[in-house]
Amino acid sequence: MDGRLQGKTAIVTGSTKGIGLGIARAYVREGARVIVNSRNAADCARTARELGPAAVPIAADLSLTDEVRRLAREARQAFAGRVDILVIHVSSMNGTVPFPHRLAYCVSKAGLNMMTKVMAIEWAVRGVRVNAIAPGYVETEFITSLSATGILDRDKLARRTPMGRIGTPEKIGEVAVFLASPASSFITGEILTADGGWSAYGDL
Repeated sequence: MDGRLQGKTAIVTGSTKGIGLGIARAYVREGARVIVNSRNAADCARTARELGPAAVPIAADLSLTDEVRRLAREARQAFAGRVDILVIHVSSMNGTVPFPHRLAYCVSKAGLNMMTKVMAIEWAVRGVRVNAIAPGYVETEFITSLSATGILDRDKLARRTPMGRIGTPEKIGEVAVFLASPASSFITGEILTADGGWSAYGDL
């Protein structure tokens, strides 16, 4: 273990599956203590047990303002008043690369990208960095289910990706570790794309 996040504390929302779980695992591996969060308390407890004593489960529905405040309050209590890693958004390559029939998704991710940049310039004076990760296709339960039903062709997606494979939650977790570590201390307001070269390759 490199311990790049040794002694740090983090809140990782949506961290009981998929990319969020990949990020939580990477943070714990690098020495951080992590709040595991989703709406389901049983899922949070199960994931925290898997991650070990560095993980603290706090279930909360982040669509509700009071629940967001409770999550923040309980996280501070769990970590003696300090949370070091919080504002790394998970966006998508579709924040900059438009796909047909995905209007709402593309627009929401583009909005998240701009929110990241505005928050970064507003909060920099307080020493808070705000960045986002923009993954391409990632091997999550959602992508697996779409592939199983024939909605997506996983092998075709891999062939379309210049690096010849789609991403994994673990690889996105490594990007999140970089953005949370001292190595990125002069980086804020950035959208870091991790898509295996998909968006750089313009030929469909």
